[in-house]
Amino acid sequence: MIPFDAAEMPLRIGTPLYGLVPAGLGTAFQESLRGYLVRLAVEHNVKPRELVGRVLATIDPSIADWCYARFFSANALTIDGLGSYAKAFSEALNRGTGRRDLQTLTLQPWEGLLAPNGHPLLARVPRWCSCCLSGTDASHLANRDRLGRDEASYWQLRWSLSVVTRCPIHDCALVDRCPRCGRQQPAIPRQPSLTRCDHCGHALGGNGRSGEVSDSSDGSTEGSAIVDGMISIQRRLNRPPRENWTSFLQEAVIKLGDGRRATLCRRMGFQPRALNAWLRGEERTALEVVVRLCAALRCSAESVFADGGSEPSAEPQKRPGRQAVRHPQQIRDAAGARLVQAVRDEAPLPLKRLAESVGVSRAYMKYWHADLAARLIDTRAGEARHRRCAQLRERAAFIETQIAEALQSGVVPGRNRMERLVRAAGFSLLEDGWLDFYREILRRHALLA
Repeated sequence: MIPFDAAEMPLRIGTPLYGLVPAGLGTAFQESLRGYLVRLAVEHNVKPRELVGRVLATIDPSIADWCYARFFSANALTIDGLGSYAKAFSEALNRGTGRRDLQTLTLQPWEGLLAPNGHPLLARVPRWCSCCLSGTDASHLANRDRLGRDEASYWQLRWSLSVVTRCPIHDCALVDRCPRCGRQQPAIPRQPSLTRCDHCGHALGGNGRSGEVSDSSDGSTEGSAIVDGMISIQRRLNRPPRENWTSFLQEAVIKLGDGRRATLCRRMGFQPRALNAWLRGEERTALEVVVRLCAALRCSAESVFADGGSEPSAEPQKRPGRQAVRHPQQIRDAAGARLVQAVRDEAPLPLKRLAESVGVSRAYMKYWHADLAARLIDTRAGEARHRRCAQLRERAAFIETQIAEALQSGVVPGRNRMERLVRAAGFSLLEDGWLDFYREILRRHALLA
């Protein structure tokens, strides 16, 4: 159990559940709603899924429709997001515990800004920092007073975000598998435990080696700091974040793009149409885009989304654009000559391999030598059809021969026997209509009505 101050625990008056105080409130390491649900089940000595089915489903009848295995194992991951699951569970838990702030354990404060689809917002499987869950190393103890909580006892909201891949406290990659059995954990576990594998019961904390999530550019230190800043201020947002985001973009266009959106987009590496849609409020933004743009402009989350925030830096980090490659005339002629020769060959190479042999791309060949490239593609397609027809004829003859040999030896060519024979030959009766062909031959021999 987490040793909370009793003064922080609101009285349980007229509510079916204890008003458990979320961990890490107001920090970048604040608790997720899924983790809060499991801790609440521990406090009431029930299993998390029973808490959902017997209590929360009574508070909100729509939750009863989600009490099935697939939801508990995978779909419930979006409880930490900003969709219908997050809204229903946060409201039900608020009503059940008497609290009013549990929606801040999800990404709902960013609902008007962040898009729930497109680039993945949430990780596809539960992840965690094994050092945080073990809670025994020196760095954990050093940060214990700073967080004001025993960080080994709760699941952080930042672990649920796809752009976060490392723990800033222990400087290790997040993991997504049990160090003993190697299995991934369900979104809502069967057992009331946050630190034990739901399958084998082994401790999920360890040395941070087994099941590490590979690093990515989105999981950079600067990007993680921006995400952490967004989590830490989402309880203090005084107005919709879209308004601050729009104002920030407009200021960036004036100061960094000389008043032209296209100039800003070129410097930032974004499409002009996307920026127009954000400014007009027609589209919501992916979290990965917010992280990239804030990192490029060297702005913290608080400076962008807090009221009266600071202006963006005048020297953004430029994103290198893709440079157009212009090949000389001799390369173009060589590519044409290779295409002419390939069209004449009996077994021509694919267009991509021909392009690589000359040092150009497949699109280059199709652009400068459209007719020859089309002839090569048609030639190879025709040869592929010819080989396919020959293969079908061979397989049909094989089936007829096997049936005839079986009848000559006095054996009924049953389906199981024939399936074993054709599988040994590299195909199956269940593909390409061979089962109907097999039955038709049996009808010819009066073996099938």
